[in-house]
Amino acid sequence: MWNFSKFKNNVALIDINERVLYKDLIIYSSKIEKKIGKKSLTLMLADNSLSSIICYVSLVKKRLPVLILDYKISKIFLNKIVKLYKPQNICLSIENIFFKNNKNYKLNFKFKSFQFLKNIKKDTFQVKNNLSILATTSGSTGSAKLIRQSYNNIKSNTSSIIQYLKLKKDNTTITNLPLSYTFGMSIINTHLEAGSKIIVTKKTLFEKKFWELFKINQVNTIYGVPYTYEILDKLNFFSKNRLSLKLLAQAGGKITEKLQKKINFYADKNKFCFFIMYGQAEATTRISYLPFKKFCKKMGSIGIPIPGGKMKLVDKSNQIIKKSNTVGEIVYEGKNVCMGYAFDRSDLNKKDQWNGKIYTGDLAKRDIEGYYYIEGRKKRFSKIYGLSINLDEIENLLKSRFNSSDFAVISSEDKIKIFLSTRGINKKILKYLKKNVNININSFQIVFIKKIPNLSSGKNNYKILLDYS
Repeated sequence: MWNFSKFKNNVALIDINERVLYKDLIIYSSKIEKKIGKKSLTLMLADNSLSSIICYVSLVKKRLPVLILDYKISKIFLNKIVKLYKPQNICLSIENIFFKNNKNYKLNFKFKSFQFLKNIKKDTFQVKNNLSILATTSGSTGSAKLIRQSYNNIKSNTSSIIQYLKLKKDNTTITNLPLSYTFGMSIINTHLEAGSKIIVTKKTLFEKKFWELFKINQVNTIYGVPYTYEILDKLNFFSKNRLSLKLLAQAGGKITEKLQKKINFYADKNKFCFFIMYGQAEATTRISYLPFKKFCKKMGSIGIPIPGGKMKLVDKSNQIIKKSNTVGEIVYEGKNVCMGYAFDRSDLNKKDQWNGKIYTGDLAKRDIEGYYYIEGRKKRFSKIYGLSINLDEIENLLKSRFNSSDFAVISSEDKIKIFLSTRGINKKILKYLKKNVNININSFQIVFIKKIPNLSSGKNNYKILLDYS
């Protein structure tokens, strides 16, 4: 994983105060490996700091398995994870006090603004040799279920992304996506493999410092979830000619057709590429992409399989659907498909359980040219009065019509609950649904909420909304 010596004198990572060369990463990774010693599990509370990224890179580079969680995770969940997985090492910010009074862990060494703690109890447990990363899914904030990624999974996914995005050493990106989120992780993986430059920051798009870093470092590559592009639109990003730009890419959910068209027009006008990408954490982030040259013709499509991957649709009886424009579940095959889930420590010894194949749970149709279009989630369907209701379809319909408000749609008992962040449009919504959706209007309940809760990926947090009273 990663041949840093190819780019040793090039800049790899940048933050507000420091620049790190690729040859520095070689030195840092060797130092951390020597301090940790044997191949043992490290739990890492990651943030978007330079120290955090270097620690992550060092562990993966030296084939030391790492369990990555967000530094803002609740103490209850963290204690649960520690109890279930019993990590030998814990990597976290020096300022983090989670383990301050924990008698089982003592300070091993400090690295920049981070520290490594070591379990004082002797432990002979061995993880599977090819296990690289234990990652959470976007919806697993309260669950101990983790995804087991191998080194081959990461290598395969990284190579594919570099190939279709045509990443090179002259690409410069800026990221504030959490490292604990597999999309954020893949940005680090791919750009370091390509010898590119990464600006690391905790600053948001609303902060002046973010745009100072953007301008000074001549960022030419931007990645984002739907929320990222919605904010960029609100900031009038697409009204200005930014000569440095050469690539925009979006994943982590669907953006409205109106915004897609706006971004694509902007990209076409300024002669750079805009990619729509689709994936899942279970596939080490990426499953398909929409080639930018096909954007206008295939608007709304998630595209075609990534290089080295295969996609098909199956019906409820698990029979392959060959007919075009017929809805079925996406089944993906590729070397980037992870080894399976982990629920506790004993699972870290298991072999590959998925054998390069996953049932995504996403429903889609495929056109005659082989391009796929998401229709919804198997689990995002509800039955009201005997009708099967696609909740994602209703949500996207409302977002497209009323772009002044955020929406989230869930089902609760015999009602479809519509959460929105704008007052005074309830009647307009019901009138629009009555006209455009073949569902009894009494099936809908509109709930005002100041802000739609989001996961770290930017997707709606439906779990919180289900508990909302």
